Amino acid sequence: MPVAELTEFLTLRMYLFILGALSTQLSYIMIQWWRLRYKEYLLYAAYILTFILYAIILFQEDILKIPENSTTFLIIDSFKRPFAFLLYFEYFLFGQYFIDLKNRFPAYYRILQPLKKIILGFIGSMIILRFANMQYSTLGNAAYYLFSIFLFIFFIIFIIKLWKSDDQLIKYVLRASLSVTVGAFISNLMIVAHMLGIVPDALANFYFLPTCIGAAFEIYFLNTGIVYKSSLFEKRLIATQQELIGKLKENEILSTNQQNIRNKIAQDLHDEVGSTLSSIHIYSSVASKTLENDVEKAKAALSQIKENTRQVMENVNDIVWAMNKEQIGGTSLEVKLKNYGYELLNPLNINCLYSIDKDADKKIVNMEARKNILLIAKEAMNNIAKYSEATEASVRLEFHNGSLQLEIVDNGKGFDEINHHYGNGIYNMRQRTETLGGSFHFKSENKQGTVVQCKIPITNTSY
Repeated sequence: MPVAELTEFLTLRMYLFILGALSTQLSYIMIQWWRLRYKEYLLYAAYILTFILYAIILFQEDILKIPENSTTFLIIDSFKRPFAFLLYFEYFLFGQYFIDLKNRFPAYYRILQPLKKIILGFIGSMIILRFANMQYSTLGNAAYYLFSIFLFIFFIIFIIKLWKSDDQLIKYVLRASLSVTVGAFISNLMIVAHMLGIVPDALANFYFLPTCIGAAFEIYFLNTGIVYKSSLFEKRLIATQQELIGKLKENEILSTNQQNIRNKIAQDLHDEVGSTLSSIHIYSSVASKTLENDVEKAKAALSQIKENTRQVMENVNDIVWAMNKEQIGGTSLEVKLKNYGYELLNPLNINCLYSIDKDADKKIVNMEARKNILLIAKEAMNNIAKYSEATEASVRLEFHNGSLQLEIVDNGKGFDEINHHYGNGIYNMRQRTETLGGSFHFKSENKQGTVVQCKIPITNTSY
């Protein structure tokens, strides 16, 4: 087979190969777009379609059988160089969306915007000049190759800058970009070398081969990157679903725990009201029977009824307060403690200082914790009022090292811990603290006052 025929045969087979590869790639990309609806896949499909049209323009004489010097040939050939630069523009556009250049590398994104406008302007200028004169001028040829070199250098610098990223997805895109850019640049070098007489005609006929090889590698790297991105999407989707399932389970557990707490508080409320009503019934019976014969005993029974009624009203109020932490305009823990201390200690001339964390109500949201912390503090203040004979006291509530720390101190007479019989008050404070997973510390000495300390993990005061 003569060399000319062999060259034509190989050139045609090379063209058909690259056309088939690009068509297959276009089909694959459209399937991916239909499945995921990513905008960048449509942009890449436009790039592939332009590449196919560019290849058709290059081989129109062999494939379309259009005579070389005909008007139709010259019109179609006028789009060859514009399409070559359009490929750069579309690849830039695709790449910036595929790797999210605007959000991840805003400085590079800003550089790319004017360059894309320059490319479009250059494309428009070439089309206008080409149609004004069907032959490329020497100046036009020089401008084409100089701009090609400029874009190649810019592309290489851009790739080097982005290569510093550790993102595997970016590496796939950069490898694909490098492949097609180097291939296209070598093809242009072969054309220039042939024009200068450095490359013989037989070799110059294969100038498109480096572009084909570059495009083949580009397809490989881009497909690998697309598969990688799809796997990332699926992993994120699975992770999101697992997170959602976890939150649903967590909310279910939270709802169960809240209901358990509500049930317990409701039981406390029932027990409190029930026992008090029983005692009121007993004392009212005593008062009724002794009203005529023993007035003093009747008065004592009525006084006890009054005290029990006051106590149950206060306790019910505390329970309701603990259950309604989110009510608008509700009483804060600090105000509730100060009001109680003022009513209890002020008549006894006991000066009480308060140091309550300003965010206490935000951090103590567990209903059981709110109720128990309030009752511990009230019990301690009640003991100060009844037994301490103090002149000063302090209530401190703060959060430190992941714990809520409650401390109530007085400067009263104190007592000997070793020989002292503890009442229900101290037992109840300890019990309430330990219910919240905390530690209770009590210290008192004769004439040295008393210290009550509770330390509760902050995780047990939240939801």
